[in-house]
Amino acid sequence: MELYENYNHHPKSTEKMWDVFSETPPDEDDLTETSKLVDVVLKIMKVIVYGITLTIVLCSAVLSKITILFMTSQIKEAHTVQICKKGLELERDKDYQATIADVERVEWIWCLYFALIIPEVFTLFRSTRMCVFKSYRKPQRNTFLIVFIAESLHSLGLVLLVFVVLPDMDVVKAAMLSSCVCFMPGLLGLLSRHRTEEKRLLKVFLDVLSLSAQATGFVVWPFVLGNRQCWAIPLAVIFVSMNYWENFTDQRSPIGLMKTLAKAKEDLRKSKYYTYIFISIWKMVLILCSMLVFLMITTNDVSVLFQSFRASFKSHPIVIDQIRKSVVVTKVPELATTNPLDNPTEIMSNAMTPIYFLIVHSLASWLCYVHGKFACRICIQGFSFAFPISLVIPVSVSVLIGICGIRAEDVCFFEKTFPKYLFWTCPRSDFFADFVFQEHAWVWVLWLLSQTWIVIHIWTPKCERLASTEKLFTNPMYVSALIDQSVALNRKRDDEVEIKSEKLDNAEKEETQISRLYDTVPAEIGRDQFISVDKVQNKDEVSRIYGCATMWHETGEEMVQMLKSVMRVDEDQAARKNAQKYLAIVDPDYYEFEVHIFFDDAFELCEENDEDFMVNRFVKQLLQVINVAARYVMYMYYLLGHKLMELPISVERKDKMAENTYILALDGDINFRAEAVRLLVDLMKKNKTLGAACGRIHPVGSGAMVSYQKFEYAIGHWLQKATEHMIGCVLCSPGCFSLFRAKALMDDNVMRKYTTTSEEPIHYVQYDQGEDRWLCTLLLQRGYRVEYSAASDAYTHCPEGFGEFFTQRRRWAPSTMANIMDLLGDYKRTVAINDNISFLYIVYQGMLMVGTVLGPGTIFLMLLGAMVAAFRIDNWTSFWANMIPILVFTIICFVAKNDIQILVAQILSSAYALLMMAVLVGTAIQLTHDGIGSPSAIFLIALSSSFLIAAIIHPQEFSCIISGLLYFISVPSMYLLLILYSLVNLNVVSWGTREVQTKKTKQQLEQEMKEEEEMKKKKKQKSNIFGWLGLSGKEEEEDGGITCNLANLFKCMFCTYPKASEEKIQLIRVNDQLESLNKKIETLERRLGTGTTASGSAFRRRSSAGRRLQKPFENLTTVQEDEGEEEEAEEYESEFEESDEEPTPKRDEEKNPYWIEDKDLAQSELCYLDPLETNFFKELIEKYLKPLLKNKDQESRIASELKELRNKVVFGFLMSNALFILIVFLLQLNKEQLHIRWPLGVKSNITYIPKTEEVKIDREYLELEPIGLVFASFFAIILIVQFIGMVLHRFATFSHILASVELSCCNKKVEDISDDAFIDKNAIYIAKQLQKLRGFHEQEVAEDKKGGNRLERRRTIHNLEKRRHQQPRIGTLDLAFRTRLFSISEEGPATPVLKDLRRFSRRNTLKALEKRRNTVVGLETRLNSLGGPMQLGDGTTADCINIQRLLQSSRESVEGVTNHAFMNDSDDDRENELQMSVLNNEFSNIKQHQGHLRPMSDA
Repeated sequence: MELYENYNHHPKSTEKMWDVFSETPPDEDDLTETSKLVDVVLKIMKVIVYGITLTIVLCSAVLSKITILFMTSQIKEAHTVQICKKGLELERDKDYQATIADVERVEWIWCLYFALIIPEVFTLFRSTRMCVFKSYRKPQRNTFLIVFIAESLHSLGLVLLVFVVLPDMDVVKAAMLSSCVCFMPGLLGLLSRHRTEEKRLLKVFLDVLSLSAQATGFVVWPFVLGNRQCWAIPLAVIFVSMNYWENFTDQRSPIGLMKTLAKAKEDLRKSKYYTYIFISIWKMVLILCSMLVFLMITTNDVSVLFQSFRASFKSHPIVIDQIRKSVVVTKVPELATTNPLDNPTEIMSNAMTPIYFLIVHSLASWLCYVHGKFACRICIQGFSFAFPISLVIPVSVSVLIGICGIRAEDVCFFEKTFPKYLFWTCPRSDFFADFVFQEHAWVWVLWLLSQTWIVIHIWTPKCERLASTEKLFTNPMYVSALIDQSVALNRKRDDEVEIKSEKLDNAEKEETQISRLYDTVPAEIGRDQFISVDKVQNKDEVSRIYGCATMWHETGEEMVQMLKSVMRVDEDQAARKNAQKYLAIVDPDYYEFEVHIFFDDAFELCEENDEDFMVNRFVKQLLQVINVAARYVMYMYYLLGHKLMELPISVERKDKMAENTYILALDGDINFRAEAVRLLVDLMKKNKTLGAACGRIHPVGSGAMVSYQKFEYAIGHWLQKATEHMIGCVLCSPGCFSLFRAKALMDDNVMRKYTTTSEEPIHYVQYDQGEDRWLCTLLLQRGYRVEYSAASDAYTHCPEGFGEFFTQRRRWAPSTMANIMDLLGDYKRTVAINDNISFLYIVYQGMLMVGTVLGPGTIFLMLLGAMVAAFRIDNWTSFWANMIPILVFTIICFVAKNDIQILVAQILSSAYALLMMAVLVGTAIQLTHDGIGSPSAIFLIALSSSFLIAAIIHPQEFSCIISGLLYFISVPSMYLLLILYSLVNLNVVSWGTREVQTKKTKQQLEQEMKEEEEMKKKKKQKSNIFGWLGLSGKEEEEDGGITCNLANLFKCMFCTYPKASEEKIQLIRVNDQLESLNKKIETLERRLGTGTTASGSAFRRRSSAGRRLQKPFENLTTVQEDEGEEEEAEEYESEFEESDEEPTPKRDEEKNPYWIEDKDLAQSELCYLDPLETNFFKELIEKYLKPLLKNKDQESRIASELKELRNKVVFGFLMSNALFILIVFLLQLNKEQLHIRWPLGVKSNITYIPKTEEVKIDREYLELEPIGLVFASFFAIILIVQFIGMVLHRFATFSHILASVELSCCNKKVEDISDDAFIDKNAIYIAKQLQKLRGFHEQEVAEDKKGGNRLERRRTIHNLEKRRHQQPRIGTLDLAFRTRLFSISEEGPATPVLKDLRRFSRRNTLKALEKRRNTVVGLETRLNSLGGPMQLGDGTTADCINIQRLLQSSRESVEGVTNHAFMNDSDDDRENELQMSVLNNEFSNIKQHQGHLRPMSDA
């Protein structure tokens, strides 16, 4: 794309030396630009989130670890705990201990069981929800068997570990042992290594070391413990790690077993949730059974678990015994013995303690899992997930050593924290020395390091932002007993191959080869013969975005906004492309971007004749704002059908490319930034079933209507769209700014059905009045999801006038209702095929539809009640005062023209706005009377609070709440009058907005003239009483010598004679002869040498000035000619034309159409379409875009059917509201007989009766009619659902924003990193600076800006003189980037555009950049890219200048230096590559001719 710095200055225009003055427009405020304050706030918030997430993950994991060890310590048989004597009547000089009773152990055992099955309950719930609300697939038998065996072994190992191994160990050793559960994942990872893997030998060596370290756990602890339960340690640690087989298998492994497991893994991806419904139930049963079996082995009696179940969860006595120490004269340590007290002391247990520990443990495990997933989704995994997870075991061991050491010194230290009789099983008193020297606990460090290597993948995430749970974790849930190992081993290994920059280069070369193949394939040979058999390639994963802007009568300012937005995205994409290509970095956000601008109305009739067409003023207007230059159907078939489906590649590659190709639908006045598009692409990458995604649309403009729309758009996005996104799918992705997936559009019943021509009346309403909503309906009905991103902001112009607004909504309202009704009517099939739409969502949409239909009736009743309260009038007076204006407006909408309807609606809207202020007063009065507990007060407070909270959590849009008052007073107009206006005008299917007067041919004007005359004639016939009675006769055909009439009642004619009927015909003939005479004059001028074509071509064409001064026929006088004069004129005309006019050459509309000769297009560059593309457009126009032929009979039929449809809809709508109003109004009148008491806001009247000395209390309840209460509850449910949906969606948006914020403070300092690392980190910023067009053709730093803009320092004359000699300002982003890149040298200063990066002041940094440039673009590659035909000079000044001029020129050659690629293909990328090749070849001569060939920025 060529970019010009001055939109009003054409690059090829020649400036006069005296015409050097310019106008510099002031910098306008860009609504899309984020303020620095917001950026700083977001960065601060992300820093806070970094710290909070790390703290929660670490603390919750440690808490989960130490609580599970606390619980396992209590189930050991004959477990004793030394107690604190405070508060007990015990001797101070003696020590005492409590023995855990069997009934106490029972409660702890059951709590441990519940702790193990709670994650399985979550798994069952999630799996069931996915299978109920989304589609599922049953697994293969082998897959289910593998999962069944692995999960069963995992459950057995978990029960062994928790109920057998850990209770017999002190908590420090138990915490260390949890690092030894990675043996099977490490073994599977070793067996999955394949030959194509980088550094395979090193990885295999580290795998073997890690497995050896893990295997020592099978020997060390059994040797150290030496008890009877040591046999269970190897089985427990091996079995418990079987759960993670799926994450450590690879189909590329040469081992057959691994390939079998990998095949099962692929099958399990689509059948996981269905499988785990049964697996989770089985695991809960298996955990219970295996717990009973293992406890029976260790304790010989498990019946107490059931017999004492209820008693265990109650308080029971704990026996306290005295500790007596015996001293033996050996080196054997002291042995503590117990001695029963003479008077046994008992303390009562706390029955809730085990439950508290269960809750804390379960909550801590869940928090660790949720926040760990949150850290992965917002791309802070390294610091806030991997780092704290790796610290869990060391921190837990340290905490447990500290706790045990403190309690060993002071038994009463934790008295207020834990019950006296409960504590961890701590090591012996001298455990610290034993920990270091005697028990070989230092081996645990090896276990920790081996665990770190096995889960090393958690440190290097490669998944996209906001990745789904399925992409982050293999298993649906976690294991709470081993929470840190569980989330680390469960985190998916990102084994997807990265897209390298060199592969992108190959993709470009392949596209060039494909293009050349198209040019060489003969027409008679099918292109299918040349289809490549290549499989899916990595470069097919690259996101491709086609920006498609539709122009419909936009103003110049609106066009500029859209073009600026497109250029921003283009600059961002070019920087990412150049950074990957020339700076050798991999950008995960890289995308391809291509823009197409389509005019919905581009041509008009030529002023000189009725046969040729010229481009209209809107096309010329676009050319004025940028010197580079239908509907959805057109660009979808072009981009998807032609450019994708006709590629000669395999179907697998087409499928993958279609999945990663997106269409960015734009309006001609849209304003956005590249970040907004990138956020939508993130959603597409996250969910492959996403068919469309839309952003937050902000209306811009001025006036009261714009203010109203700002608030309307705000609450529509805050509440409605956010709720649709969270509980189902967004129903409409607006065409002004939305991203569509190509694969979804290409699906059956989407694109093909979208091209359906409207035949039925309902089609004109549903299809043509809201094309974007209709397209989304098709996507939803095919099973695709539509989402909304609140962080993707776009700004569009909205109607500023009342009439334009009403006309726009006249189209939107019926289309919205028709599409929703279509979706609701076909809800069974939609729910069955679409995983994101449930029956509850259909119910929600049905409730909204009922509210929409009965909305006018609700507003009517609101106005009725408010007038009664405010004006103190009775119900019937208020009823008729509101009914009469509505009836009058409805009748006017049926019989009056649109202008009259709009005028009446505007008047009534003003009146209703005043009335709404009275409603406000009446509502306040009613609330004062009924109290704050009344339904009206509750609803009003809830509604206002929801709006206010919504504005608070959307701080950047908080100003929209200011327009809330305007929205309130406009409620009757928008929800009553507008609905009536839209439905009554349902038969009007024209767009009505931005309509312009088009030029018409002479035949069309004559036809309109005849029809107008006939209409006048009919109207005049019916203008008197005889006309209405059908007795007017042939009044218009006769005239009388004597005529008399009485007003317009009757007219008498005497001495009648036939009226001259040739008058009108002769007027037409006179006009034709005048036009003929004008043509003859023009022909004579051409023969005299003054008639040339606009483009200066050699041939001459027939000049026809026609209709330049055409006047209305009514102003022409009657001219009588006889037949002889008429024939003579015709003869003269024929002779003149035969003798004077030259034959006109036949035009080829594909090569030299008439419109191309327009003087406004004369200076534009002329390009021709590819023959295949030309043929495609011919076929497309013939089948889909050919103008429909007008058929009066069909048009009248459609008009009649549309009116019939309108009448049915209006009748049903009015009857529904009338019945609703009548029922509620009658119930209101008879509320005393039929009502429901409202329990809140009860008033009590206390009356004291002195005579009887009684106090009488009367309660006064609010009385509500049943229908009103039901409807209020109906709206309350909708409000609650929307509020919850808004809060949840706002959190998701907040996560998305944080994931996109980059922090520099968390990285190394600039001075501490290497030069290559600095370039990698700032590659995209460097590319953006190098490709800047500003300053490309003049000095990079303007002299007049060095000292500011002070008047005395301006160099006005110097700047004018410099401007007079400067070259035309033309260039491309690639050309600017390459020119500056190849001018960088370590010996010279850095280019001024890099001055913001202080690091480039260093010579080493410049040297690193230069070295990288030379490495990427080698000399041999540069020579080969020339292709041979281009011959360069010997590096002389003349050759360098020619090369310089060739780079700046778009022509084929410059003084002997030929650009052969230009003639072969005009594609911008190939042209830029050739220009780059020329620069590369001359780069070796730059240092020798530094004075001759300077960088373009200095030329």
